[in-house]
Amino acid sequence: MDNMDPSVQRTVEFLEIKDHIDSLRNETNGTLANFGSGFASLFERLDRLEQTVEVGLGNLYAQNDGKNSASSSTSGQISFTSFLQRMFPTDGGSMGANPEKEVESRIIQLQRERDQARANVQSLQREKEQECQTVDRFRVQQQEQIDALQKRYMASELQKQKYQESSSKLRDIIVKNSSDDSEPVDSAVTLSFGELRDLIQRIVHKHYTNMPRFRKAGNSMYDKQRKKFDGWYERDVPDSMKKYRSRAILFELLNEEILCKNWFGLDGTVEHNLARFEEDIAAIAESGDGNTADVAEWRKRTIECASWLKIECARPKAAAINIAQFMEPLLPTSSKSAAQITPPLELLMLQLCEKAHQLSLLLRRSKSRYTYENLKRGTVIDEYNISDISPQAFDGPELEEPLGATVAFTIFGALVKYPDLTPDERYVLERSHVVLRA
Repeated sequence: MDNMDPSVQRTVEFLEIKDHIDSLRNETNGTLANFGSGFASLFERLDRLEQTVEVGLGNLYAQNDGKNSASSSTSGQISFTSFLQRMFPTDGGSMGANPEKEVESRIIQLQRERDQARANVQSLQREKEQECQTVDRFRVQQQEQIDALQKRYMASELQKQKYQESSSKLRDIIVKNSSDDSEPVDSAVTLSFGELRDLIQRIVHKHYTNMPRFRKAGNSMYDKQRKKFDGWYERDVPDSMKKYRSRAILFELLNEEILCKNWFGLDGTVEHNLARFEEDIAAIAESGDGNTADVAEWRKRTIECASWLKIECARPKAAAINIAQFMEPLLPTSSKSAAQITPPLELLMLQLCEKAHQLSLLLRRSKSRYTYENLKRGTVIDEYNISDISPQAFDGPELEEPLGATVAFTIFGALVKYPDLTPDERYVLERSHVVLRA
């Protein structure tokens, strides 16, 4: 490089600058995807370097016109033209007749590439701005949704507070209205109801065992009613199933004799007329011309006042006799004597009917409505009524689960409550005990 012509040496320097420009361009292209903030400074440096190259080449061309022939004849020195050919080779391997124009053409090409790179950067910047705008819109929408949810949450909190205040007031009213001892408690009701069910089971297991079938009894007063149970006690029916059926008959009889009646705790004509009067005013209230709450209040107060008289009602004893006589053909026989109602059985029947009568009076003291409900025979068990039953056995082949089975018969009905304040709501306090059939 020491014996190199000064103009060529300057050209080498400018070409090194060009190489530096190319490296800067490559650096710029490599950073386009990152949207760096250094694009402007890089291009400013590129512009300054290119301007320096253009000025230097212009001066070099002017100086080279007078020195080119002399420098080319000097031994060991590099020709400017040959140097350009080496640094800027063409497809044909030669710079051509006018290497300066070749260099200018290359510079123009580099400028176009620079402009294209700038255009690409601007396009990417526009895309970035659009994406930023989209993100901003999403943020605004998200914030709007958050604000809306916060407003709804605050509104729900206020509504919840109002409901809590209303619930507290309503609870005070309920406690105040039910503070007297005459309003039954659900736990006491279910306990009494369960005692009836257990007592029926005890009566059947103790007195109605090894039953062949309904026999003809001396008293034919119940023969017509017994016909609906024909076939329940055939020889091919297992003893366990016969006991289930006997319990079912006892519940039906108890329901007809005691549970479904309108009792006031009185006796005779007064009791009968009060029951008729209640039916009449209840029908008027249900038609819309009266108030069912007033009817419930009247019934509650009437039963309370009737209890002051301490009248012993004769109906439980009469019901016990009727039920025992109906079930008489199912009593086991012996070789010495015919079936008869023994004192222990008569006492248990009377106890059963008295407990049922007391439970009925207890429920009728409430403003809420209590009912004894059971599914009809043949009812298919589905997801709507399965919560009302407690399956005890299958009459015939068993299924793994009760869904899809049918009700063979009800052993003991369900106890259902319809609250006074929410009469449309239904609460099953005790499920119905049933026997199913596949």
